[in-house]
Amino acid sequence: MSREVPMSTETFDPPLDKETERAVRILRKGGIYTIASCDGGKGHPYPEPTIQFDGDRSEGFKALAIALQHALPVHALKRTWTIEDGEPTGPCWELIFWDENRTPLREERLMISQRAYYGEHILRKGSEMQAEALQVEFHWYIEHQDELVRQYDGKWIVIVGHEVIGAYDSDMEAYSETTKTHELGTFLIQLCGPGVENYTQTVPSRVSF
Repeated sequence: MSREVPMSTETFDPPLDKETERAVRILRKGGIYTIASCDGGKGHPYPEPTIQFDGDRSEGFKALAIALQHALPVHALKRTWTIEDGEPTGPCWELIFWDENRTPLREERLMISQRAYYGEHILRKGSEMQAEALQVEFHWYIEHQDELVRQYDGKWIVIVGHEVIGAYDSDMEAYSETTKTHELGTFLIQLCGPGVENYTQTVPSRVSF
């Protein structure tokens, strides 16, 4: 017996894109105020399926938890500012989804844009606790950013339990080495560098903060 997923029954003009429609309706039913969405690819403003939404600093993680609870194929979470008339405007949140028809193996493309990563299992398990744990790790990075930059500037660091367990020259090296000893979804990969631009919020597996 299939489990019915609560979704918004709103009508939209113009109609929602087919691939992201289900995700939009689930998010809006959960109280997320979406403002734009598209299926991505040729002829679209985004290269991948993307949903844009408003909210404060906690709203992105709320949306991520809702998406994971409903097993939506989340690829990344981003906090973004657009440049209009030479000035940053925003911020707003973006959830980016895997497109099974256009992307290579997920294990080869796990990336977070500010630049935190978790693994594929978190996308499948839909665990709110995992998302919250990784959020805690990310905030630890922000709190200790200056001292970490002095030691690891330019490196991709792996954070587990408020501790740096490895530093690597690339995100993929960090990912491949860490998954030898840690389960996907239990570690955060972050590009270590000074300034806000180094954590324009991207979440593990691809996450931007």
